[in-house]
Amino acid sequence: MKNTDFDALFDAYDDEDFQNMLAGMSEAERAEFRRESGQLFAEVAEMFEAFDKRVIHEKLTAEILAQTPDEELVLTVFDTLAVQAPEHLSEEEYLKTLSPARRAVYALYILAGEVDNGGFNQYYYNTEAEAAAYLPEACELVGAPKYADLVRRANACYEREKLAQRQDGSLETFCASYENNPLEAFDDEFYLLENCRPLDKLLTAFIRANPAEFTG
Repeated sequence: MKNTDFDALFDAYDDEDFQNMLAGMSEAERAEFRRESGQLFAEVAEMFEAFDKRVIHEKLTAEILAQTPDEELVLTVFDTLAVQAPEHLSEEEYLKTLSPARRAVYALYILAGEVDNGGFNQYYYNTEAEAAAYLPEACELVGAPKYADLVRRANACYEREKLAQRQDGSLETFCASYENNPLEAFDDEFYLLENCRPLDKLLTAFIRANPAEFTG
């Protein structure tokens, strides 16, 4: 996004709290805030542009995997698995057709994205726990036993507390589902694990060690 596009959005944003915040700043502080916001806005826009332009392969070869940089490898595999999903199958049905290795990458990529963005509550809410039962096995397979233990306990909590009953698909209910949600205790543990042993790096190493599992 061009700076002029951001400037127009910035100037047109008339939220009362935002305007009050700006009013409490000095001219120099407002200029610095505008500069930093514009830079962040440009970086996010560039990230989404690159994401939209990525190449999605209908099937993978050993050559494609070898030529894919580590930082793009997990998404490349996930995209191919996603595009191979038959339209007539539900997510739950599709997961049953995948080999343990492919299912592990597919399920754990979704888990990491959802939990990083909104915690375990968002993961279960958005996925309806369709892959939850496979998560412990998937973690063990990619060499992540501490993650396996964590998701077992999170799954047990989700079932024990009947948290699915808080879901009706609406945004209002989703926001309300965070109130006094016992899953919150597992979020911090997940983030600590991510800091020590990022799940993305574990998945990358697993794919590199087992390329034949993802080709053909």
